[in-house]
Amino acid sequence: MLNKDFNFENVPNGWALCFNENCKMKDICLRFMAARFAPADMIVANCVTPHALKGDECRKYVAERYDTEAWGMSHLFDGVKHDDFARMRDAIYSMLGRRNYYRYNNGERMLNVKQQQQIADLFRRNGYQQAPTYDHYVNVLQFPF
Repeated sequence: MLNKDFNFENVPNGWALCFNENCKMKDICLRFMAARFAPADMIVANCVTPHALKGDECRKYVAERYDTEAWGMSHLFDGVKHDDFARMRDAIYSMLGRRNYYRYNNGERMLNVKQQQQIADLFRRNGYQQAPTYDHYVNVLQFPF
């Protein structure tokens, strides 16, 4: 499952951890893994109770899942015609926020899968069949609520 590079800082605040050593799913559950890596000074946490277990199944089990997030847009508009550029750029500013656009471009924030799809849809609506590409892609562990 998860490797030693797990970083508890990526776990969202308030995300339920699991400390149930008796669960048969613990070795493949992200909630149990997160609890294993909880900092030693953490004394209070939102957690899954043993009542989540129904036989061998846990109703709060979460499988490990990664999404590919992106950042860096230095070549985003390379194939865009001059006449389309300002309108499409403004549409992306509207989608992300003008200030945030620069954060996504510089890697301070990453575009999630949904945002990447929205930008690809914008390109398609404007007649560009090739999906936009980004400078960097990162696989990010997902923590669903």
